[in-house]
Amino acid sequence: MKTLGLCSKDPSAVFSYGTFARDKVGVQAFFDVLRREMVKARPAQGHRIISSLDQSGHLIRHYTLNIDGLASAAGQTPLVINEEDTKERGGVIELHGNIHFVVCCVCGTRRPITTLEGLTFRQKRSVRCTQPTCEGEMRFAVVLYGDKDSGLITPDSVLDYMVQDAASAAVVVWVGISFQQSASVEYFRRVHRGSGLRRHVHVVINPEEDTLYNLRTGCHGLDLSEHDLVFAQLGAGQGLGVIQRWVRDAKAT
Repeated sequence: MKTLGLCSKDPSAVFSYGTFARDKVGVQAFFDVLRREMVKARPAQGHRIISSLDQSGHLIRHYTLNIDGLASAAGQTPLVINEEDTKERGGVIELHGNIHFVVCCVCGTRRPITTLEGLTFRQKRSVRCTQPTCEGEMRFAVVLYGDKDSGLITPDSVLDYMVQDAASAAVVVWVGISFQQSASVEYFRRVHRGSGLRRHVHVVINPEEDTLYNLRTGCHGLDLSEHDLVFAQLGAGQGLGVIQRWVRDAKAT
């Protein structure tokens, strides 16, 4: 970060909209360095299992907080939040965006980033929108903390779709989320409240010991009994493997 001129005592500050507003070119340069590292990543066992559950028709929807695009690399279809895309089962919705895409801050045009645009960002120069009638600037399609442009990346209506999808699910599985961030706790609260009289079984898969404590603390006052919550202190691949075997066994009976 220092080499990009983004000096801060808090490394997470680069992911805040305040930092972006003060130094757009510096933040964009950082994100392209990060993007180039993420390009090297490959889907892990957990990604492949989720994709398999999707393709077999057992997954209503995959909502991810990750911005690396690995869910689609594993074979899932990325969905844009609109009525047409969200009618059918399956696919992945990237709640916090995708670092391999850029979006115009004015007209909302969203598309994959090009190699030349990545180079331009690393050179700390702005990238203009290519729409003929637009004079806006492109930014990475990644939701920042306190992001004033978040609606261009992930519309607020996504939470309504999440609640609707969860309402028809037998089990809601939370993978790799430690519930340290308020956003993830809010997602859980909305899904749980949206279930109405139909109680869900929530399966939380995370190897970190504090996960369950974080969740219960963040959901203080929420009617959440031990029968509603299963905590599997396992890694993503191992925990999802258990879910996959459970689905296969249930299908066979």
